[in-house]
Amino acid sequence: MSEQRPETFVTRALRAYEQERQQQFATGVDAIPIDVTDLRRAMNLIAREDIRFVPVIACAFADEELAAMFKQFLPDDIPGGKKSMLGRFGPISTLFARIQFAFAFDMMHSDILIALDKLRGHRNNIAHTWDQDSLRDFEADAIPLMGEIEHAMLHVDIKDGGDGDLSPEASFRLRTVWLLAKLFYERRFYTLAIRAKMKPYSALYSDGHPEALRKISEPAHLYTQMIFSRDRGLS
Repeated sequence: MSEQRPETFVTRALRAYEQERQQQFATGVDAIPIDVTDLRRAMNLIAREDIRFVPVIACAFADEELAAMFKQFLPDDIPGGKKSMLGRFGPISTLFARIQFAFAFDMMHSDILIALDKLRGHRNNIAHTWDQDSLRDFEADAIPLMGEIEHAMLHVDIKDGGDGDLSPEASFRLRTVWLLAKLFYERRFYTLAIRAKMKPYSALYSDGHPEALRKISEPAHLYTQMIFSRDRGLS
């Protein structure tokens, strides 16, 4: 076994510098007011409404959030203006185009955008299918790249005395709730982290992350509990 080298002065200095930058970034983020009212309302609908409405509600919410992100971060001097890009005939006027644009220009973590595109596919199938019975099991097709969050919630459930199990419908609702929470968080701050020349995922989620993460996660935890309770017939 190789002997571990002692930490050098340079290593300690670099770590202290990165911690200071992280603290400055988090302080700047937390100075920005956040209103989670609409996020709570969307999560409430996702937890309660008929399962066929969940992709429709989530995609409508995401569409508004992505549009707001582009209005915030696109340059003001774009020829024709931002409004022309986001308007009915603009290049980023649809949810699919907004997902593609955000992915191409690294404005949000790709996992969120890939999962959102999966929801978009379910929404389109619901909107264009007259035989709704054929969609009865679409929720069994799990939203991708959200399993780590679900597994964490199931682990907490077991620690609290639950059985750590969810029906496909409840799993679909749970993943959608957390997908919207992550989207709500990153659409505001992911690009700010890049502009601060930081690794965005680390800046937003690692030790020393902004307090905004807790504030945005609180409603997701609340509606996670509701989803578990409703799945077990306790509410």
